[in-house]
Order: sequence, then structure tokens, then C-alpha cells
Amino acid sequence: MRSDFKFYSDMIGNATKKVAGIFLAVGLALLGFSILLFVFKMVFIFIAAAVFIAAGIWCVGTAIKIFMSVGGSKYRDSEQTEYRENVRIHYHNR
Repeated sequence: MRSDFKFYSDMIGNATKKVAGIFLAVGLALLGFSILLFVFKMVFIFIAAAVFIAAGIWCVGTAIKIFMSVGGSKYRDSEQTEYRENVRIHYHNR
């Protein structure tokens, strides 16, 4: 008996094999990564801690720079503040 749907079944079979191959590759990658995490968990914890410490130091440094640039103007005397007379700010309303 001759099958008229052989061409279509080959296409579906090839697509199924490709999907199965992708699932196999992803599954093996996940298994390998989880084994590495289990074996080298202290290394990954150290790397994560180093990233958080660096981010924290950067945030504190940025906050200090901002406070220093803005906070100094609060303590200046009004007599010592430099200003220009006859200066107008032009604002175009759009």
C-alpha cells in the first residue's frame, strides 16, 4: 500500500527531530550549569558578593559627589554670592 502523505510526514519528522535536538541541547546546558553551580558555589557567591560590593561603593561615591556639589551652596553667605546685574533668562513657551 502506498502512502500519499510521506512527503508531509518527512517534513514533520524533520521538524520534530530539530525540536528534540534543541530540547536536548538546552537540557544538557542546564544540567551542566547546575552541576557547576553546585561544585563551585563558593566561587559564584564570591563573584556575586564582589558585584554587590562594587555597586554599593559606586552608589555611595555618587551620593557623596552629589551631596558635595549641592550641599555647599546652602552654607554660603548671601553677600559673597556672585551674581550679575541686568541678566535676563529667556523662556520660550511652546
